[in-house]
Amino acid sequence: MMNMLNEAKWKTVYTLFSSILCFCTCFVYSDILLQHHLFLCSQSLPKSFGMFTSTSLTETFFVLIVICVYISIMCSFPVALYNIHTFLRPGRFFYETIFHLNYTVFTSVCVWNIYIFTMTFVLPLTLQFFLSMNTSWHHIPRISDYVFFSLWLCFCLQLVSQVPWIALYIAVFFSFSYSMFAKTRKYWYIFLLCLSALICPPDVWLQAFCWGTFILCFECLHIFICLGQLYGNELRFSYASQLAEKHNLTTKNSSNIL
Repeated sequence: MMNMLNEAKWKTVYTLFSSILCFCTCFVYSDILLQHHLFLCSQSLPKSFGMFTSTSLTETFFVLIVICVYISIMCSFPVALYNIHTFLRPGRFFYETIFHLNYTVFTSVCVWNIYIFTMTFVLPLTLQFFLSMNTSWHHIPRISDYVFFSLWLCFCLQLVSQVPWIALYIAVFFSFSYSMFAKTRKYWYIFLLCLSALICPPDVWLQAFCWGTFILCFECLHIFICLGQLYGNELRFSYASQLAEKHNLTTKNSSNIL
């Protein structure tokens, strides 16, 4: 028990050290990161809007800190997943170890691919959609507004992209009752409705949109949990078959020797 606690402590230290190292590296190149995000945002701005502005003395510095924190978390995320994988590996079966390693790799790759896809394709289209409505008033592009919006958009899409992997992980490594999940679906719908009403302003359309988004994520989670259960059962069956073949082969060899 003490060995496990000691190993968990050092894994946590390694993760924190990698996060701090990534943050320091990002802060050294924070101006380049800020210019990169502003350049991606400026591609959707009309030329008449001019340059980005800052209305506060500490606004730019706070934006730099937020960008560095976000990029450092993305950089240290694979390290944290790998430390979790190496910590749990001794107590897993072979097929569980292979699945957990694949989960670590694909989740890390998915986070960075979603970031690149969002900043390259989704962000320009989203900005053009909102800017097309600003035809009756003068718009002043602030640095914090555009950078925070781009990071928030990336974070939301990255969080949604993790739903399938989380569902697969739950279905493979945890005992899950599909019938119970199906019977309580209506209660989950009511819970999500209350949650959307709690976190959204008193606007019916906005609450309905938030509720629909939650339901979409919930149904995606439902589908991938079902697929994960099928995949986990197939892995367990194949692993049990391999063990049975090895046992039969060992028994046959022992009988031949005798």
